[in-house]
Amino acid sequence: METLQSFFAATLDAPFDFNVRYSIFYLTCTVLIAFGIWKYRGSPGTFTSWLLPKEVYRHRSNLLDIKLFFASRLFSVLGVFGAVFFPTTVAFGLLAKFGGADYAPPETTWMRIAIVTVIVVVVSDFCKYWAHRAHHEWRALWPFHAVHHSADVLTPLTVQRVHPLEPMINSLLMTLFVGIAQGLTLYFLVGELSMLTIGGANAAYFIFNTLGSNFRHSHIWISYGRAMEHILISPAQHQIHHSVAVKHHDKNYGSIFAIWDWMFGTLYIPESYEDLTFGVSDAKGQRREQPYETLGAALFKPFAESAENVLGMLRKGRSSGQAKADPARMSQGFSLWLDALRAGAALLVLFGHMAHTRFTGGEYQFLRDWNVASDAVAVFFVLSGVVIAYAAERDGTLGRYAFNRITRIMSVLIPALMLTLVFDAVGTSVDMSAYQAPYYHDVSLAEFLWRGLTLTNLWTGTGDWVRLGTNGPIWSLIPKGLASDSLGISEVPSSPAL
Repeated sequence: METLQSFFAATLDAPFDFNVRYSIFYLTCTVLIAFGIWKYRGSPGTFTSWLLPKEVYRHRSNLLDIKLFFASRLFSVLGVFGAVFFPTTVAFGLLAKFGGADYAPPETTWMRIAIVTVIVVVVSDFCKYWAHRAHHEWRALWPFHAVHHSADVLTPLTVQRVHPLEPMINSLLMTLFVGIAQGLTLYFLVGELSMLTIGGANAAYFIFNTLGSNFRHSHIWISYGRAMEHILISPAQHQIHHSVAVKHHDKNYGSIFAIWDWMFGTLYIPESYEDLTFGVSDAKGQRREQPYETLGAALFKPFAESAENVLGMLRKGRSSGQAKADPARMSQGFSLWLDALRAGAALLVLFGHMAHTRFTGGEYQFLRDWNVASDAVAVFFVLSGVVIAYAAERDGTLGRYAFNRITRIMSVLIPALMLTLVFDAVGTSVDMSAYQAPYYHDVSLAEFLWRGLTLTNLWTGTGDWVRLGTNGPIWSLIPKGLASDSLGISEVPSSPAL
């Protein structure tokens, strides 16, 4: 009885909950925006028939949306979703791990709370992108997400047309990454877990929902324009995501931000209005008959379909991997994303070195204790290896690959050595006392050049490594040449030209 009462209470509270997209407030904002759009487009027909067409809202598909809405309320009351969403626990666990007895909570200000709010929203959206993409591209997960895509018409309630397993998987991913983000913000930015809220809802999501998030699941086409649709997912872009057309398959996974799709090559931007058909289709874009006619089918059939897909993959084994794949092509967005990650890793290396007692008197020693510089170097090398693997596919032969890699390394190595000679010559003439071992080795010009050009300053043969003047970081080109380049070599296809 208590569970039943909680169910009815949760259901009746939903229209007044600012955390629910289809609350009365957000729907009212949607109607007001829709009225402006209707007037702008010349008031076609009556406003009511334009906003609530019978063929959409009386469609049988909409009935299943309503049933799944009530099912979602029930699962929420039973605690199914909350059991797998605990980012706060992760955050305080991290704080306890790294804070220590000397931890002093940072001052909490409105500006810092605003920054934390943005960080949490961005990290959450990043998680939603990858969870959404995994449900599309992993055959074991697709049947559960297909329940959502089986909607023949889109209404604001279609957001609740989801199999309960899908939000559980999303929550697990968000628990990890949002929890880590919150833990780091607790340590560095704020002394308590606090975010900007409006009416009890995250301020960013409040704005997102107020400005028309409900149009995403609707028949009303709204495009933000080509420039903005690289940054934010428009209602038109999400409607395209629901399209059965082959050119729309696996596009526009983003929830709020389009930057993830842009980075990872899944962005689709319409040039103009497109007439869309919603539902699920085969690989050729042929629309399938509604696979989930009833609530029972929507809840239980995906398990059987998922098992069938998994068994099919096991039977198929590795035979599908025998065919030669087309050479990988790196999208512009993915390239920018890798550049941003590598720039971030480079900054961490810089901060790690600046934390040395020689430069900052030990005030930031914790960065060295955490070994962020070395870890960031490893990240940088791995990301470089990814880039090199793409280059290997492009180069085609080992000879061309080796030439391109050597010339690329030398384009960094030679200027670095020349600049070291110049700066050391100037510095030692100004204040020789600053150039003391082990941070400076006075080697002959001949040894400087042959060790530098052959990247052998770590191998002396008889003793410790030799620093080339003050240039200690030159060592990093050695593991770059041996480690990350080897990943590229492994990707070079066999060729008669070798």
